[in-house]
Amino acid sequence: MWISRQIGKGQANFSAETGKVTLSSKSTIETVSTGVDRDVHIYTPYGYSYLPPAGADMLLTKSSGEQAGIGVSMQKTDVKNGEIKIQAQSGAYIHFKENGSVVINGIEIDKDGVLHE
Repeated sequence: MWISRQIGKGQANFSAETGKVTLSSKSTIETVSTGVDRDVHIYTPYGYSYLPPAGADMLLTKSSGEQAGIGVSMQKTDVKNGEIKIQAQSGAYIHFKENGSVVINGIEIDKDGVLHE
C-alpha cells in the first residue's frame, strides 16, 4: 500500500529496478544495475536471514538514500497455492504442504506428527 500511495502522490524519485548480485559475503552485498552499489541492505520478513548467491537477480529500491534489496527473483517451483518452500542453494529444503504435512529434505511428517520415509 505504501508503494501505491507514493506513486499516487506523483513522487518522481520513487523507483525500483532489478540488479544482479555480484558479491555476497557476511560483510557486504554488492549489486550491479544502473550502477554499482555496495553494502546493499536486504529487507526480509521478520526472523528470516539470507545471503543471495552471486548471479541472483535482486529487486532494488532506495531507502533513506541508500540502495535496499527487497528480494530475489523466484525460480520455477513445484509449490502449490497456499504452500511455502524454503530452499538453500545446496538443495536442502523445508516444504510446508497444503495438506498440513512438512517435508524436510524428502522426509515427510504428516499433520498428525507421523514420520513417513
